[in-house]
Amino acid sequence: MRAFVAFLIGSVMATAACGDDTGPGGNGGGGSNDGGGGSPPADGGAGGTGGLDGGAGPQGGSGGAGGGEGGSGGGEEPSWVVPTCNPIQGTGAVTYTTDKGATLTPTSETISGLKYTFGLVATGVPNELLASSGGELLRSLDAGCTWTNAGPLPLITMKLTAGPAGGVYAWYDNETVFIRIENGVQTTYAAPAAPVGVVVDANDPLHVRIGDGAGGLHESTDGGATWIKVGMGMPPDTFVYNIAFDPADLDHAIGGLMSDGALVTFDGGDTWAPAGGVGAIGNANAFVSAISPVDGNIVWLEGFDLGTAIGEEVRRIWRSDDGGSTFVPVIEEDPEGGVFLTNGVPLAPHPTDRNVLFFEFGTYFQGYGTDIYEYDDSTGELTWKHNAYDDVNVMLFHPTDPSVMYFALTSEEVGVK
Repeated sequence: MRAFVAFLIGSVMATAACGDDTGPGGNGGGGSNDGGGGSPPADGGAGGTGGLDGGAGPQGGSGGAGGGEGGSGGGEEPSWVVPTCNPIQGTGAVTYTTDKGATLTPTSETISGLKYTFGLVATGVPNELLASSGGELLRSLDAGCTWTNAGPLPLITMKLTAGPAGGVYAWYDNETVFIRIENGVQTTYAAPAAPVGVVVDANDPLHVRIGDGAGGLHESTDGGATWIKVGMGMPPDTFVYNIAFDPADLDHAIGGLMSDGALVTFDGGDTWAPAGGVGAIGNANAFVSAISPVDGNIVWLEGFDLGTAIGEEVRRIWRSDDGGSTFVPVIEEDPEGGVFLTNGVPLAPHPTDRNVLFFEFGTYFQGYGTDIYEYDDSTGELTWKHNAYDDVNVMLFHPTDPSVMYFALTSEEVGVK
């Protein structure tokens, strides 16, 4: 959140009226009973100065007392800064780019061996970032320039979800461990079911909702300590890969299914409707989806179109402009043309442009590295940048400057080439 604070700095010194000290005895001018008051401070400014004592005539009454001290001024609220550091200190697991991945900021340490960075979020505290890498919680308080180890996590594959007003939660697919993180301190709870999607209320950091692998929704209003079931759930025997929530409307969610495309709800799970257009005849593995943070009508979905016959299978990315009720394919894998998709690529909708989606492909195999793709639906253009890291599991936009992107890096056997 960017805070704008106006400053008005000034002080007014008022002087009490002084008695005439040249008059005859008994007729000296009377001093002012009250010294001039200091001016009240403007918001964020310095307080005014107290007035002077009133003067005393030779035989008049004593001067009035000086005015009181002015109030203290308010300080500037912290705001997000844009990182300019080079290199990043304290970790090799996180980097940032200002040119959509063409160049990545060097790190003081090298990520190597077998290490995954599955979580990366900006918290509700300006300039605080958290990452989960190799079973450790990493923390930065300067917009990603310096990182420290904030302690171990129970799983090496923990994901992180955060709300813009605060509230950070660590979790992993199909595991019931659920952790609330505040000021780098972890509080562990048990989720009512193994989540495959988590969202935090944009206005309440303690209000969190999860979706489970059977299509049920659950809600907590105390940061994960207690839970209630929400909605009626999906039909029995539904297998759900992923549930994505609308960050602006928690009742709007889409679930990606095994073989059966996707289901969408607009009423908190009371009803679920099949999403049209996912697969040639609704026959697709819908691995991952994401709802645009700038427009809840825009939904992106990546999956494996099973086609109508053997040999017609193909991975695609679909786009919806009606909240997930209907989809159209916009990207198809094309290895010969340099477009690679896997079963569940990370999707990062742009935070201010409803037409733009970032996604990635990375592998250590044969030292390939990672491609960061940018698709613009307004033009149909797909471009990409390449880097030498084995994979990028999370692409995070800077909260106030989306030209800055943070990447959660992975090493698989060989590290950086």
